[in-house]
Amino acid sequence: VVAGNANITGTVTSFGADLVSSIDVTWNDGSGSNSATFPVSLNYGDTYNFTHTTPLAAAAGMTYNLDVCVVATGDANANNDCMPTVVSAVSSLVAKVTVGEEKTGEWCGWCPRGAVSLANMSLSNPSDFIGIAVHNGDAMTVASYDGSIDNYVPGGYPGGGVDRVESGDPGDFLAMHNARASMIPPASVSVNSDINGSTATVTVSADFVGSLSGDYRLAVVLIEDAVSGSGQGNYYNDGQSGAMAFPNTGSMPNFNFVGGGATVTPVLHDHVARALGSNQINGVPGSLPSSISSGSNHTYTYTFPINPSWSPWKMHAVGMLVNGATGEILNAGITSGVLGLNDLAENNFNVSAVPNPTNGVSNIMVDLDIAAEMSIVVVDVIGNVVYNMTSTEIAAGSYKASVDLSNNANGVYFAQVVLNDTVKTVKIIVEK
Repeated sequence: VVAGNANITGTVTSFGADLVSSIDVTWNDGSGSNSATFPVSLNYGDTYNFTHTTPLAAAAGMTYNLDVCVVATGDANANNDCMPTVVSAVSSLVAKVTVGEEKTGEWCGWCPRGAVSLANMSLSNPSDFIGIAVHNGDAMTVASYDGSIDNYVPGGYPGGGVDRVESGDPGDFLAMHNARASMIPPASVSVNSDINGSTATVTVSADFVGSLSGDYRLAVVLIEDAVSGSGQGNYYNDGQSGAMAFPNTGSMPNFNFVGGGATVTPVLHDHVARALGSNQINGVPGSLPSSISSGSNHTYTYTFPINPSWSPWKMHAVGMLVNGATGEILNAGITSGVLGLNDLAENNFNVSAVPNPTNGVSNIMVDLDIAAEMSIVVVDVIGNVVYNMTSTEIAAGSYKASVDLSNNANGVYFAQVVLNDTVKTVKIIVEK
C-alpha cells in the first residue's frame, strides 16, 4: 500500500444453515484491536464484502502483520474465522511492469495464438509488459525453464501466465496483465548487460521503496527475437478456427496464419527464452538479503556463456524481483539496449571505426593475428540491423569493411564483429 490510511477489506462467506444477521470484524496489528459491526443477511453460500470502518495508518517503510477475524452469532466452527496478512507501506509509487510467460512449442498447432498475443501486447503495452516465450519440445527449449514453468503456469499448451499469479489462455494476456497492473511494487527494477569475449554479464538492480522480509530474489532471463525455427504447427490454416494474424510489428509483421500452411516455414520466433540465470526460474537463493529496508539498493550479477547459435544484437536481458517461496514476480525490468550494448565503448579491443564520428561512410578496421571466421553486424540503439556481413574466412592481417550509413538518421550505432566465437564491438556516431 501507499503510506497513509489503508482500508482493510475482505469477503465473508456463510457455510451455516441459519440466517446470519450481523457480523463483528476485528483487526489487530499488534498494537490493539479495532472492531466494527456490520448488519448483513447471509444464507448458506452467500457472501458479503466489507470495508472496515477503521483504516490502518501505514507509515512509509513499515511492515505490518495483521490478524483479521470475523465473528457471527451461532457460528459452530471458529477455526475459519481469522486470517493473517502482511501489509507493507511504500514511500512512493514506482512503475509496475508485468511479465507474461507463454508456454509454447513448434509442435503445438494452437500455439500461434500466444505468439500473436505477445506481439499485440508489445504494441499496446510496450512499457509495462514484458513477454517471454518458454518453448517445449523443440530446438529452442531451455530445460531448466521448461521443467519448472508448470509450477506457476498450470495446464497444457498453449498456455499463458502473468507474474506467475494469473494464468489462462495466452490469447488473454491483456486481461491477465490488467489484473496485475494495479499492484503496488516494493521496488523498481533495472538491468544492465555487458559482453566480454564469449561471456555475457548481466546485473539486475532493485531500488526499494518498501521493506521486505523473507525469501526474495533477483532473477534474470535472456530472451531473443527473430529466432529461426524448423517449422511452426498451425491449426489456423483452414480458417475454421477464426482469424489469427500478427500485427504490423515483430519479426513476421502482418503474417496471416490463415492460409499460412499446416506447418509455417520459414518461421521467426520472438521473445524466445534462451537462458535462466544460474538455471534458476526464481533466481539464486541469497541474491537478496532476508531483511530489506525501504530506501536501500541491492544488485546481483549473473554470467552467461554466449551460445554460438545466439545473435546478441537481437537479445535482451529481463530482470525480475521474485518471491522465492511462491514464484510471484513483484516487478521487472529489461535492458534498454540490446544485450551487451549498455556500455561497450571500452571493449573495442583491436576493432576500430574510421572516421568516427562520420557523416556517412565509416570503415570498420579489424586487425587479425591469425585467420578466422568473421562476421560483422551493425545495429542501431534498439537493435535494428542496418548492415550485415555474413560469416567469411579472413586471413591474418588487417581487414577493412566500409559501412554506408548516409541514409540512416544521426545517432549512435554499434558494429559487432564476431571473430570465431569472440564478440568485439565498436560504437559508431553518425553526424550529418
